[in-house]
Formats: sequence, C-alpha cells, structure tokens
Amino acid sequence: MNTRWNLADLIDLEYLFGCDDSIRRQEGEQALVKRDRIIYLAKIAPKLKDHLNPRPQELIHRWLQVRQRNPAGNNGSTQEELLPGSVWHEVSRLLIWFALFFGIMSGLGLAGAFLVYSGKAPLNVSAFLGIFVALQLALLVLQGLFLLLRRLRRTQLQTSALYSLLMRLTAAGADWVYARARRSLHAEQRLNFAAIFGRLRSRREQAPLFVWPVFFLLQLFAIGFNLGVLGLTLAKVVFSDMAFGWQSSLQLSSQQVAEGVRLMALPWSRLLPEGLGYPSLTQVEGTQIILKDGIYHLATQDLVSWWPFLCMTLVVYGLLPRLLLLVSGLIQYRRQLDRLELRSPETRRLLQRMTTPQVETGGEGTDDLHLRRPVEIPLHEAAIEPASGEERETGTQAAAGPPFHIKRLILAPEEVLAYLDNSTLEQALQAMAGPGETRVRMLPFAVTEEQELLAQIQSEHAATLLDEIYLVQEAWMPPLQETYNLLKKLRQASDTATSLTILLVGKPMADAPLTPAQPEHADIWRKKIQALADPSLDTRSLMEAS
Repeated sequence: MNTRWNLADLIDLEYLFGCDDSIRRQEGEQALVKRDRIIYLAKIAPKLKDHLNPRPQELIHRWLQVRQRNPAGNNGSTQEELLPGSVWHEVSRLLIWFALFFGIMSGLGLAGAFLVYSGKAPLNVSAFLGIFVALQLALLVLQGLFLLLRRLRRTQLQTSALYSLLMRLTAAGADWVYARARRSLHAEQRLNFAAIFGRLRSRREQAPLFVWPVFFLLQLFAIGFNLGVLGLTLAKVVFSDMAFGWQSSLQLSSQQVAEGVRLMALPWSRLLPEGLGYPSLTQVEGTQIILKDGIYHLATQDLVSWWPFLCMTLVVYGLLPRLLLLVSGLIQYRRQLDRLELRSPETRRLLQRMTTPQVETGGEGTDDLHLRRPVEIPLHEAAIEPASGEERETGTQAAAGPPFHIKRLILAPEEVLAYLDNSTLEQALQAMAGPGETRVRMLPFAVTEEQELLAQIQSEHAATLLDEIYLVQEAWMPPLQETYNLLKKLRQASDTATSLTILLVGKPMADAPLTPAQPEHADIWRKKIQALADPSLDTRSLMEAS
C-alpha cells in the first residue's frame, strides 16, 4: 500500500488537527473517537485486507484523504471548505511559473544590455564568459563543497551551518515578534501565543522539507535565466550581424587561450569538433582585440567562430547543472517524504482513536469510572457510507485494528494514589488508550529513589521494554517548575521517540474518586505543555466528562 505525502498534505494535517482541538473543547474527546473509528471501519479497514501491518504514516494518510474530501466532518455542512493545503498548492504553482518567467526576463534583460553591437568593436568573449558562465560555476562549486563536506562528515541538513544559521535567525525573529506582541496581550492571549510557537518548534523533523521549495524556485530561476541568455544570443546571431573577439590585460598568448577553450569544450568536442563547436588556434589568433589596431584587420569568419562555443558553455555549464540539481533535489525531497515519521501527540491520539475498539473493562467496582461499554455505532450519523462487506462494531465483537503490543508505565504522585488505586488507573488508561501491558509506579520524594526510577526507565527504554510513559497530574493545580524539571528528567531518560503523556484528573468526590478534569484547567495545561516544544509530549484528560 503506497501513499505519497506532500507539503500540502502536511499543512492540511496540521489544520485539521487544529479543527479537532476546537471539536474537543466543544463536544469532548468522545466525538473525535466516534468519528475517527467510523472513518477507520468504513474507509480504511476494508482496504487493508492484504496489509496486516500497515505503517502508521499510511493509516494517517488514508485518514487525511477522507477528511480532505469531507473537512466539515459530521456536522452536516454541505458547503465546500477551502483547505490551506489547496491554497499552498495553488500558490506554489504560481511561484513556479513566476520564478521561471522572472528568470527568463532577467536573462533577456542582462544579455540584451551586454549584446549591444555597434560595429565598431567586437563583443568581448572574456566578459561574456565571466558574467554568464564563471559566476554560475562559482555558485555551483560553492554549493557542491557544502554538500561534499556534509557527506564526508555524514551530517544531516539540520546540522549544516547554513541551516543552523537560518533556523537561529528564524527563531530570533519569532522571539522578537513574541516579545513585542506580548506587551499588548492579556494573559490568555500570551498563553495561546506561546502554545502556537511551541507547537511549531516541535515539528523539527518537518522543517527541512520546507527548505526544498526555496531550493526548487532558485533552480527554476537559474534555468529561466540561462534560457533567456541562450535564446537572446541565438536570436542576435540569427537575425543580426554579431562579431566576437577576446582581449585581456593579463598578457595571455593565443596558444594559452586556445588551450583553455579546448579544455572547456571537452564535453561536446566529439559532437561538435574544432572549428565547429569551438574556435581553432588560428581563429583564436585572428580574433584577438588590440585597441590601437582596431578591428579592420580581423577576418569575418574568425569573428563569428565564437558564438557556437558561447552557446554550448551556457548549455553545459549553466543550464544542464541546474536541471541536474532540480532532478536530484526532487528525488531527495521525495525520499525524505517517504521516510517521514509523524510522531506528534496528535498523530498518536489519532492512531489510538482509529485502531482501538470501544471496549469496556466492565465488572463490579468499576461503575463509578463511567467507562464506555461496546455499543453499536450508527455509521450513517457520520455521513460516511460503509464499504461493502464491512464489519460493524457490535456487542463484544469489534473490528480490530493493527496488532500493537504496547508497554506502558504510569507515574502518579502519592497524593493521587491516596484516592486512586493501581487497578483503577490501569482500567481507566486502557479504556482511553486501548489494551496494553500497564504498570503503575509512585513518584518518589527522595532524590536517590528518583534517580533509581530514572535509571530503571532508561534501562527499560534501551531494552525496548517501554513504549509509553504517563504522568498523572491533578488538573486544578497549574504546572509548576517542579513539573517541568520532572518532565525534563523523564525525557533525558528516554528519547523523543518515546511517548510521554500527562494524564489530568479532576478533584475527587465522595462517590467518584476519578472525575474528569475541568475543560478550562485542561486547556491551560495543554497550552503550557505545548510551549515546551517537545514533539512527543502530550496532555490528555484521563476521563472524559459524561
């Protein structure tokens, strides 16, 4: 099952995740669970018969394709919504044509200013090669040295000096904008602003992809520039009388110039030999410009022998390298998209919503948890028709998603474990995130015990015995510096590929020890945590309001 991502898809994905945040605040998490589970059962699962273990990126892309066709979801809206990915696609197409057109016009303008022949003095070949060929070669060589250095050091784009400089300048500019803007913002606006910047910084793995469009536009501009110069040069030769000669203050002999011309013409010398594709020694000697002698002693057949050489240098040293860079860049860009791993909290929640059947750990002693039992989901309510032969989720039988064997660790403070026992936390987490091997540990107060816990987490992570870490927090208590320090230590014990989720719980009641977090409290936690710019750090309510 092949799925091809592009930048427009990534932009739409982020936009739709933002829309889901609004739905979550208004209707609750269960509305998203119902919608995405129906999408999976109706549109995705029937196409996975020959792919028992699809890649998460493939599932997300198929979900995105469904949402792109119906961005409004199940709200019954029939009005077509313009997604930002479509806008990006249209703007990119316009920029491509603009870069090519502007390059052609620039080439025509510069070549037109240079190729002005009055008949009194031949056009200087040395100046033509310096302006239209040497400068392009210098830029290509400089770019090639950067690429070669990065290959030898086996570094990625993120570690290159130019990329680091651009990212630092971008970050500095964003910080300056934030510092200037926050003076006129109230507390809630500053919180939203910090969350947005944190979310953007957390997409570090996608940042290099947005460098490629600039690279492609530069190559298209250079291609257009060379086409403009080449086209005007040929037009001048065909429709007017042009004469070319050479001169230099370096006291070069005709033999040296002819040897240099022969070396430059090696790529096409077999196709266009001497005298046809480049001037011979005799023709070079016959086109040397000496100011005090004028041009009357120069032969016409020698003066016109240079234009095939000039046109071929533009093709070989100007146009072809840019075409090769464009093609190789497109290949590298496609490879990066194919290797893209979406590890954001939003994508993990989406996968859980799609592939986790809505089952309940029913039984005595769990009625106060308000955990959902498996019920039949009416597919027509989501405005998505099920595929033929689709298996519906009914009773205790559910269409299973891809087999994920998850190892989880729940860390809870002592004050939380005073009213919530281990089994209650395990059952609530499985009801929210699906089945998995779950363990509960109390957060220690002593420094030595905390270090032992972190060392154990690090060893289990290294041995691939730990996939997800959950930290239980009381939602009505705002995040403190102590919480940030603990999150930093947990992240150091694992890596950014390990899911780290804060589970928010509400104030316990006499008849219900586990209660949902207040929406306003959960929203504050979510924005505070997003400002940390950790791509694998998420904030969720352990229990949804009924």
